[in-house]
Formats: sequence, structure tokens, C-alpha cells
Amino acid sequence: MVFLSVQKLCDKRTSTTSIKTRATVVGRFIIITQDNPDPHRRRGTILLNDLTTLDSIYCRVDQFHHELVNIPVSITRWNFIKPDNNSNIIWLEVYLEDIYPLGNPSISLIQQLIKAEQIANDLFVSIRDVSMLYIQDLLTLTKRNVTITDSSLQLQPQQQPLHVIGCISARLIRNLQPGEEAEFYIELTGLGGNTTATMVFEGDDLLIWYHTFKTNEWYVFTYLETAAIVIEGIPARGVLRFVPGQSRCYRMDKDQLKQFKTGSFVDYNMEEIEEKEKDGEPQIVLPPPGILKSAESTSMTSYEGTITRVIDRAFGIYELNHQLITCLFHYIDYALIYPYRPGTRIRISCAHMLAVDSGSSIMQIWAAPTTEHGDYKAHVVLVGCLKTHVEIVEFPKHTQCPSFKSTPKTIALLSLHGPIYKDCIRTKADFDTLIQKLEFQASLIHKFKKSIVPATRLHLFCNQYTGKIKSRLPLFGDDIFQDIFQHENACTAVKTRKSTVTLVKMPAVCDIAKMLFDDEERRVQISRHAGERGSSRDDLRVNLKMATYDQMEINIMIMGIVGAMPDGRLYLMDDTGKLPLVVLPEENRPDHPIHMGDLYTIRRFLLIREDLGYQEEKGSRVLLDCSYIVCSIHDLKRVASIGSGNQKSIAIKKAVDTKTVTGFKRKREEQQIEENEEDDCEISKNNKVTPRYILCILDIQPPILTHREENTFELTSHVRAIRYPVIANNNSSTKKKNENNKDERPEEIEIIFSSRTKSLQFLPQLYPGCWMGLATEDEDEFKVVETAKYLPKNMNLPIIPPKLILDPKRHHLFTTLPQQHMLDFIPITIAGVSLAPSIKQIFATTTLKGKQKIFQVKDIIQIMASSTTTLLVNNKNGNNDDDRPSMIEIGNRFFQDTVSVQGVIVGKGFREQQTRAKATIDSHARQIFEEFGVGTGQPGRNQLFFRVRQTNGLDTVDIYMDVWNRTYPLGLVPGALVTFHRLVRKKSDFGSVTCQMLPCSWAEVSELRNPQAEEILTEQIPCKNLVDIGIPIRKLGKQGHNNSDPTVFKIQCAVKSIIQVSLGWKCGTCGTNVKNNKCYRLCKQANRVFMANALAVVNDGTSQARAHFDGDQLVFKLLNVQENLMDGIKTAVLEHGRVTYQSYDDQNMMEVEEMMEEEGDTGDTLQDQELTKSGVTLPKLCRRVLTTGKVYTMFARERAEKLKKDATIMQQLKIQTISTEGGQPVAVVEQPHIVVVDLDLVDPAERAWDLAMRLDKLCTNEPKE
Repeated sequence: MVFLSVQKLCDKRTSTTSIKTRATVVGRFIIITQDNPDPHRRRGTILLNDLTTLDSIYCRVDQFHHELVNIPVSITRWNFIKPDNNSNIIWLEVYLEDIYPLGNPSISLIQQLIKAEQIANDLFVSIRDVSMLYIQDLLTLTKRNVTITDSSLQLQPQQQPLHVIGCISARLIRNLQPGEEAEFYIELTGLGGNTTATMVFEGDDLLIWYHTFKTNEWYVFTYLETAAIVIEGIPARGVLRFVPGQSRCYRMDKDQLKQFKTGSFVDYNMEEIEEKEKDGEPQIVLPPPGILKSAESTSMTSYEGTITRVIDRAFGIYELNHQLITCLFHYIDYALIYPYRPGTRIRISCAHMLAVDSGSSIMQIWAAPTTEHGDYKAHVVLVGCLKTHVEIVEFPKHTQCPSFKSTPKTIALLSLHGPIYKDCIRTKADFDTLIQKLEFQASLIHKFKKSIVPATRLHLFCNQYTGKIKSRLPLFGDDIFQDIFQHENACTAVKTRKSTVTLVKMPAVCDIAKMLFDDEERRVQISRHAGERGSSRDDLRVNLKMATYDQMEINIMIMGIVGAMPDGRLYLMDDTGKLPLVVLPEENRPDHPIHMGDLYTIRRFLLIREDLGYQEEKGSRVLLDCSYIVCSIHDLKRVASIGSGNQKSIAIKKAVDTKTVTGFKRKREEQQIEENEEDDCEISKNNKVTPRYILCILDIQPPILTHREENTFELTSHVRAIRYPVIANNNSSTKKKNENNKDERPEEIEIIFSSRTKSLQFLPQLYPGCWMGLATEDEDEFKVVETAKYLPKNMNLPIIPPKLILDPKRHHLFTTLPQQHMLDFIPITIAGVSLAPSIKQIFATTTLKGKQKIFQVKDIIQIMASSTTTLLVNNKNGNNDDDRPSMIEIGNRFFQDTVSVQGVIVGKGFREQQTRAKATIDSHARQIFEEFGVGTGQPGRNQLFFRVRQTNGLDTVDIYMDVWNRTYPLGLVPGALVTFHRLVRKKSDFGSVTCQMLPCSWAEVSELRNPQAEEILTEQIPCKNLVDIGIPIRKLGKQGHNNSDPTVFKIQCAVKSIIQVSLGWKCGTCGTNVKNNKCYRLCKQANRVFMANALAVVNDGTSQARAHFDGDQLVFKLLNVQENLMDGIKTAVLEHGRVTYQSYDDQNMMEVEEMMEEEGDTGDTLQDQELTKSGVTLPKLCRRVLTTGKVYTMFARERAEKLKKDATIMQQLKIQTISTEGGQPVAVVEQPHIVVVDLDLVDPAERAWDLAMRLDKLCTNEPKE
């Protein structure tokens, strides 16, 4: 037999085993019981010492016994592990059953010890008058005298000793504070497992017992005493005390329990205690050492498995059996420098079994196994705490171990998340905080793994941001009493009381849309008739999906870089993708204080997806959509300076008087803004570029797409500005200036931003009225067109401003956003330089943003000017004629001036312009939309239609926008409060007013509302009688159309007859009817659209009119259908096909046929089809309305009709015939037509009371005789 000393074993350069060396290791086991400055040799560590030298090696054993201490032994089976060739970290893996007495290899020491314990148990059973107590018997051990001292552990002198039988369920905390005596606790359970008791071991000499105890094993404890844990002078919990030199412990089998006599404990001091209580002496009653387990205990479990992968040794993350992972960071016996090796089989006792939802970034990086239960997917994690114990069942047969260095500087770098490891150690982080810190850093690394953010800055930001995640009190290990005695209700290592750990996730931008739209609770399908205002037959409406996000309601944090792309739009982006971003500005503030290229979080937003798919001529469906984020500027929070860290900006603190200022002067000193904690900006000292000019932005044209050679396209935006010179500090203002020098006087210029030069990315930072700084390399970069050379002498044209094509490679723009490095400028008046008359005229006539007149919808749709006009933004005291929109018509029925209007969008759709010739842009519509976001993606579908309603009323106006060469507008959806600027008004063929957007027009979204939940001020809507809509107020129109009043009015009337009602579903792709939930053309991915309309005759007592109802809500209100029946009726119509009710005579037949032709109704219709299970049909609903005599309040407008150019006077006045009665001519006039936009059912009692009040008012106002 070859013997190997510890010294020779430590000298080996590589790992080895007993099989390879065929040697037996000899030595002496010791357990360190004193304070040791070496962190590798802390108290409680098991070492194997050399028999002759002072060499020792750390031992990892599957189990241990205190009787092995200081006994020379020989070890026949072992593994020597040395991870690195030059590493000082080495350890020995040993099985207890392979430890033999030195010189006697016949029987192992553990077998001898087990035999000795069996003999001791048999001898103890034979002792008379010894009763054993089970743990459940300790519940009755109530009254025991105690003396109060300053110690937290209170003992009773001269106690009757206790003999207890119990099963060890947990080895609890080892309290190894330097300078204090060591102590540890074990937890015992009785038969049935519903009662527990805690035993305390106090003293350095008893530390050798800690490794002896094995969980789930039965032991006999003899000669114990009771004690109490005192908190603030009050005994809080009873415990058992293992007394040094007195108490004994023996392991036993569960089968030996029957040999022991059990009985109730008798306290011989009870009579003495009762006598002292009678004499009035205060007595302290000890709490019983045994308690019942709490019914609301935390999820604790035991698990045995093989380590299949070492994921992160610093945090103790291991994979077990390819099924779950474990985190041993809070396990008190886990040693970072002595990790578990792959292939080691372990048994984990008293661990928290938690589930982490799938989709976590850190779990994806760790490649954690996924457990599926139906549709639910999660990652199971076993989390260790102060109560956990890990027992080694089997060591691996190989010697492989991941290598690492042990220098102090690299200990924190053992993990990929080294800074977080150090922070968790320092702050005593619990598992919830630890995993959240790792989740955030993993998400950031995943989002910016392609270096969109510099690596050094990203790591620094990660450390700062994760450092703000704080643990909840009490911190891990600070409340020993809670961890030992109240662990069933709370744990300082695992704060959650649920079985699932909810992480605040930070998804990648590419996953945001899928994640939110898959959440049914947050997905909102917008109705095709959002707002239910106006016709739905003529346009193809846009199908929308919306998903709401609120950081306070959902455990998701949206973070990304906010910047502009070459198409001139804002984006939220990271390395995985990008989403267009619409930022709603602050009220009365036109600017967007956004630092481009910086890192932002969004607290709340609305995710919108517009379906732009279409059907090709071949029949295939083209899938196309536009997804983007809409949020308020208040919900954007800047968390780190990334792109703007080395940028400069300008500061103009003094107000600029545009009538006198002719230039700017820069201060010598540079203003420094104090750096925030979240900003870590590295200023480039070599950046010496300063502005040559200061610009005042006048006008911004939206980007327009142009075609270049070889089928290439370019987006350009023209910006008008006033250029002011910057005077150097060494130039005196008293010097004479050369008037011919254009650089020394203000001048109008035009800057061209282009996608080709990538200068459009600066466009979101501009707005009319803002100030910018411009630096150019050369002085003569502005191109001047001299028109005088090409014009006759007698012809004068306005001077074309100098143009500059902005190129970021040669030019620099400076904003006024606060930066760490700012240049201060002062407006001055240069001596000898005056403003040109053209510049004065520009400031006198140009209306900058914030000074524009913004009208209501009602003000711009009236053909005749109203007496009063209410401005939404410019509220003046006393409006004059200048505040009214111009009513002067110019050619082709257009009005003279452009207007700005604010309203709520209630409808959006596409219109096809058949008159416009197909251009090159149309042939590349899909490519242009995907590259630049221009158009709608479908050739020929090049015009958008918006129906805009007044903010507090029901008046609407139709606005048309050509998008074939401009970017698709974002945020213009039903419910959006939008201000349209520079609209041109036009009279339609029906006499109503519509608006058209010009290339210089733009729309600004202010707010997103719910159009169906808004409060409409119906009291301000004027009342009318139907008789007033007749001939007396009709006027002959010009150019083939009549001038009907387009405003909404209010009437109270009853339904006299219902002429026609139609309910049906149509295919949103091809427009055909749907029956049996199938499209006739078999469109697979088409949207089903419910269509409903009705025609009725109403009477208000003065006259009759024909009322048109369009939309399911209006038709169901007319038929008085309850909400609980609406879905059933729609389902029945979807199954059986179109359902139509018709009741007309010869006079109405032509009108109904025209209505059905407009609707495209060519399929079969059913009239008596049952719509509900109770047998309700459409004729029954119509007859019920006519027989009950319901009174409605209807909000409607006159229906304008197109007349032929050669229409006669009778046709214009809608006179059918003229007859003679009594010698007087009588004209038979057609009934007027009205379009109902909303209606409410009137309460008869309320109506009668209103009439009575009116009658009383008339009677009281009669003149007295």
C-alpha cells in the first residue's frame, strides 16, 4: 500500500484521484474553532492536516462525525482538485465510508461509530425511570422558572434534564461573528411533522457537532435543558439547549423508536413555583420549546439531483438534471472558491422553490430549462437561504473543474456580472433584488450587444442603474430571530410570499409589439366606425389595433435610445430593432426637449398598429402594417446621456427683439452645467467647432419624396430661416462694417435637409420660432441664384434666398437644449448695420407657431360667415372680422386663405385618386414605404381621408391628405385630438365644405382620447324645427350645388315610419357579403366588418323629414335594442347572411333602390330570419318602435345633394309639381333629408315636465290689461 502525505498531495501540479495514483492519503481531521484572518480557513471549516508538517488541505466530505476530529486516519478513495496549474485553490473530495483508522483498514470509522451509537441507545433504554419526550410532547412544557439576566439566552439553574427524540429537518444559522462565541441552531420535527422545536448549540467547542447532523435523520438527545430567547426583556421563544460536557446525542433508526419509553414530563419544582406565586414574587413563564407549524409557511422543499452545468459560480447558479436551476448565493456554507463540479450529485434540503416567468433576459442568457404546464411556461429555481442545507450524495469520477484565478482583484470578475456580485455582497441583497439586478443588466447587454452604445459607457450605466435597486428591510441576515423562529412566515433571503417571482422585465424593442398585442387584457380592437359619425360606405377605413402600457400596472420597463433616422422621424431603438415614436408635446409648448441619441425610459404609452395590407390583382393578400408608439413628453424620462454627451449647445438667455437685433456676440467663458448622477458625459476636448451663424427658424416644410436617377429616391425638407452673424469678441461694434458683406447682416436663407446626406435626423429638433446655431467650414457654401440675369429689365421678382444643402460631415447644428457644455450668446445691434426691409416684412407677416389662429370645426364649415367665432388657442376678448376665416372664393370653388383647425378624428380611411397619372413612385410603392415610410405601400392608394369632429360638439369636416410622396402620418387615429395647419378649404359637389392638405400643411397630435367616451356639450347645439329646413330658407346655389347648412342641429321628434333597415357583414378586403362566416371570394386573412343603416320618416309636429342612420350604434338605438342583445344579433347575421327590412310604396321604391345600390347590396337578403333565441326578427323590432310612440332627441345635419349643371329652378328647389287649389298655385315639395349623427331616447315624464314649465313661463309673461 502506498501512503501519500498531505504535503506531497499539495505539491501536485494537476488534479488527480486515488484511482490514478493508487495511493492512500493519510492525515488528521481538524475543524477550525477559532477566529482566523484567512478567509479560506474560517471557523467551521474541515481541514486535513499533515501528520508531520503544518500543511493542510480543505476537505469536502459527503458527511462527517465529530468523533473523527484529531484522529489519524487513512483515506482510500479521494479526488484531488486543482482548477488551475498555478492556483493556490485546492481541495480534497472524500467519502466518509472510505475513512479508516490508520493501520487498521479492515473496518471504516463510520461503521465503528454507528455500532457504538447503537450500543449506547440500547444501554440508555435499559435505564429505569427515564422517559423520552417526542417533539409534540414539548407543547405541554409550559411553566418553568427563569432568572432574567442581560444575556439574550436565559437559562434555568437546577433544571430537570430532558431527553428528546426528534428528526432533524434543518441545520440553521451558524453565528460566527468575530470576537464572539460560535453558536448554531438545528430544527427538530416530531412524528407527523406538524410540530417543531429549535435546539441551540453555544460555544466554540460545540462547533465540531455542526457537520455531524444530517437532515431527515432521527436522533436521541439526552440531558438537555430549556431556555428562552429574550427580546427587549420579554421571553419571545422557547428553545432546547445542548449543554457542553453534559448533553449527549446518538443517531438512531426510525425502527428503534418503539424501544424507547415515552411519557409526560414532570417538573419537580412546580410546587416551589406555585408557592412563590402565592407570596407575590414575580415569576417569568418560559414559552414552550415546541410549537405547531404555521399553516401559511413559505414554499420549502427538498430536491436531489446531479449538477449538469455550472452556470455562474459566483452567485451559486447550477443546473440540476437539465430540469431546473438552483441559486446558492444565500446558502451559508457555499464557498465561492470551492464550487461544486459538474457531475456532483447533491441533495438540497429546505430550499425555496420558485418560478420565474418565461421571457426573462437573464434566464435566456443562462439557458435555463423551461417547465411547461399547459400554456404556462416558467423556469423553476431552487433558492437557498439560511435554513438550507446541501448534502453531497456522490462526487464525479472525473477531475474537471472550470478554471479561475484567485487574486483579490479578480474575485469579483468570476461572474459575468462582477460589479453586481460585489454590490449584492455589500448591500446584503435578497434573492428578489439579486435576480432583478441581473435581469436589468442582462437586458441592457442584450439590447445593446452590437455596440450602438459604447461598451465602457454601457457598463458604467449598468452599475449606476442597478445600484438604485434596493432590498426591502430587513436585509439578508440582519434579523436572526426571524430567520430562525419565524421562517415559516418570512425569510430575509426570499421576500416574496408567492411561488412566482415577478420580475420587472426590459424587453427588446423588437419584442415590444408582440408582447403587448399578445396580452388580451391590454389589446384594444378599434371599431371600424369609431365615433359613429357620418357615412361608412364611400371610404375604405383603416383597421387599427391598440395596446396600452403603464409601468405602474405591468412589470415591464421600456427603455431604448430615442433618436431620429434619415427619414426625419423619431424612433425608439436598440440593437434589436426600432419603432417609430410620436411624442405629444406639453401644452402651450411647441418644442420637444429631447436629447437625441440618449437613453430614455417610457412610463406610459399607447402602441398602435395600423393594418395597411391589401389584396393584389392576382388574389393574394399582401401583409403590411405600420406599428408605432405614442407617448406624452411627460412620460419620457432621460436616464443616461449617450449620444449627446460630447455635444455642444447654445444659450440665448436674453429676449431677442427681432425689430432691432442684427447679430449675436459670444461670451468668452463657457457655461458649464453640473453633471447629474444619471449622466456620465465625456466631453471631447478637441471639439473646437463654434457657430458661425445664429438661425431663427421661420417655416418647416414636411419631408417630400423625389425621384432621382436609376430608381433612387430622396426625402427632402426645406426650412426657411433668418441668418444672423456671430461677431467675434475681438471685433469692436464701433467699427464700420461693409454693407456689401452679406455675412455681417441678417438675411433670409433656405436650408435643405436630405435623407441622402442623413441631415433629416435633425428635423425633429426644429420648430417654427426656435433658435439654432450653424457652423460651416467655408463662408461661401450658400448657393445664390441671380434671377436678374435671366429676366427682362422691366420684370421684378422676389429675390430667391440663398440655399444650403445641410451635410453633417461639413456642417454642425447647435440646439438650445441644456447640455453639459454650452456656449452663451448675447443678441446685439451691430453699428452701421440695419435690417433689410424684406426681413422686417417677414417678421411682420410670418405667423410663428403659438401665434397662429386655430379655429373650431364649426367655424370653417359654414358657407356664410357667422357673427361670432371662437378660437381654440387665441382666445381674445371681443373678436373682430379679422378673426373669421375668409369666405372669398377663388377658382375651382376654393376659398382664398388657408386655415388651421383643431378637432377629434372620428374616422380614417383610404381614397384612390384615379385622376393622377401613375408615376415612378407608384411602381415602387412597397419599397418606398419600407425604406422611407412614404405612402401607404399599395400602388394607387395614395390619399388619406380624415373625418374630424369638433372638440365639444357634433359638427364634422372631411380632410383629405395626399401621401403618395410624403411620410405616412403617425398618430392620426380615431380619438386623436389633432391640429391641422394650413388647410385649403373647398366646396364639394354636394355643397358642403371639405379641406385639403397642401405640401406645406402638417398635422400635430396633442392628445389621444376615446371618441365614444367624450362629453359633448349638447346644450350648446342649436335647436331647429323640421319646417325650417324647407323652402323658406333655401337659396339657389352657384355652379350646380345648393347651399345647405352643414352644421349639426338638435330636434325632438317621433318615428312615423321605417322605410328600410339593413344589417350585414362585409369582407374588409374585397367588399363582398359574408355568409356562414365565409367570404364569397374566400379571403383567408380578411377582416369582417359589420354594416348597418336605416331610412325612416320622422315628425316633430311641424313637418316631416327623411332621416338617414348609418352605423350599428345608431341603428340599434333607433330600434331600441339592448346592449346584451347586440352581440347575439351580430352573430346571427354573420351566420345567416344579410338581413333587410323594407316597407315602401312606389314613391319610395326608387330611393331605396338607390340606397341599396350605393351599399353594393347584390346578394340575397332575409327578412323574417330569427335574430335571437327568443324569436326576435327585424320586422318585429321595427313594428315595436312604431307602436310604442317613442320620442327621440336627434342630432342631425341637412343632407346636401349634388345637382346637375343644367338643373332647373324647380329641381334646385326640389319642387315636384305645382297644382292649383282655389285659384292659388300650390307647390308639392319633397321631404327634406337629414343625416343623424347621434340620438337619445327622451323620458316622457321629463318631456312633459319641460312642456309644463314652458307653458307656465308663457303665462307669467303675458301683459296685464
